[in-house]
Amino acid sequence: MAWSRICAAVLAGSLLAAPSVARERDLPEFGWDWGTGRRYFLESSVGGVVMMFSADKNRDVVIRQFTTQMVVNCHDPERTGRRSYEVRCDIEDFAIQAMPRPSEAGLLQIVLEEVEAKLEDGAWLQVRMRDDGQLINFQLEDYQARFRDQNRMAENVRLILMRSFAGLDLRLPTRALDREQGVWGQTESTITMYPSALGTAGSVEMANLATKRSDDWVVIETAARATISPQAGKDTYATRVEARAVFDMAQGYMVERIWVAEGWATAGSASAEAGVRPYAQAGRLFVIEPTSASPVLMDTIELAPKPTQFSDKEATGGLAPAGN
Repeated sequence: MAWSRICAAVLAGSLLAAPSVARERDLPEFGWDWGTGRRYFLESSVGGVVMMFSADKNRDVVIRQFTTQMVVNCHDPERTGRRSYEVRCDIEDFAIQAMPRPSEAGLLQIVLEEVEAKLEDGAWLQVRMRDDGQLINFQLEDYQARFRDQNRMAENVRLILMRSFAGLDLRLPTRALDREQGVWGQTESTITMYPSALGTAGSVEMANLATKRSDDWVVIETAARATISPQAGKDTYATRVEARAVFDMAQGYMVERIWVAEGWATAGSASAEAGVRPYAQAGRLFVIEPTSASPVLMDTIELAPKPTQFSDKEATGGLAPAGN
């Protein structure tokens, strides 16, 4: 895939540059159709984050990375505006694995099991999308939370689940020129967002390119560069995004998608370190056909934290042990 050439075209400000990139032209008009409902398997992994996980009974644990898997049933679209609508997505199955910081090893398992139990006990998601396919709002409903710490944890769970649904955020070619040329831009993307309760600011330059077509299916490849600043601007990440999706144009749904986003802290960031990639996320999703069994999810477990690494393992100095 010619990611470098596509990115160069985006950054040059012309989405129709990079003529050497193969593309499918003269696409038919197509969009989402949620009327019959769709079941999806969704997975995402995020590293380089710091999030507080809380159990109902006064247990707080800081996590550094996580992976989630879930099966959702999305149905009953309702028009909420001239150009947007909402879809209800019921959570049928959920699993999570997460890594705490070393000082809190062994304390996270009970928290993860509580999250899993709450999500599988009637919780559902309200997903608002625009007619062009972009995700614009995402709410977690009927997640048991009454007190302040529980509400904070509910928001963290919403942010985590949003990392999986980010793959559905793909602007489709609504203009005749976009479909004719087989390439179109996108200036907002949930994939570039960071799981922060304070939100994510920044800018995105993204190109979507139709690269292959087989009957009614089209392959859409995405490349982007973004500058994102989460947590009230303490860090700014220079971020690269790559993704590949298959969309059924006749039936109006995304068949599958994989994506990866990698962010490096810029020089002025609070956590900047030369050569270190502090933030990364990757995900995948695919539709579960009505005749197919649901995938078996991973177990919900606490991952063993990585040991602290010293910069110089051969360093010596200080006082010798007593008796030497």
